[in-house]
Amino acid sequence: MKKEWTGWWVAALGLVHTVFGLTVYSPGWSAILRGGIWNSVDGDVVREHAFWFTAFGPAFALLGCLMTWVERRGGAPLPRFLGYAFLVAVAVFGIFMPFSGMWLLVPPGVALVRRS
Repeated sequence: MKKEWTGWWVAALGLVHTVFGLTVYSPGWSAILRGGIWNSVDGDVVREHAFWFTAFGPAFALLGCLMTWVERRGGAPLPRFLGYAFLVAVAVFGIFMPFSGMWLLVPPGVALVRRS
């Protein structure tokens, strides 16, 4: 497998996170849209969950695309600290939410630490 799989992996997680958020939190999104969008999230737990869960996806997809772009430029490998950051995030968030998709960051985290 090519070395830039880690970025695609992270981008795919972001895409899945977004689709999952729009699907599972559709009641929250419906309430946001009915509320007129402007300032329709703050203070409503259902809407906040929908927004923040879904908003995390595009951010992670962008990070994954950036990772792939950097690696394809032929420069230095991605920094080891990024892999450690993924693994620390998994450990910390895994304590609070052990039954989540956070564990899917272990493979790219380990790969980044090992190959840097």
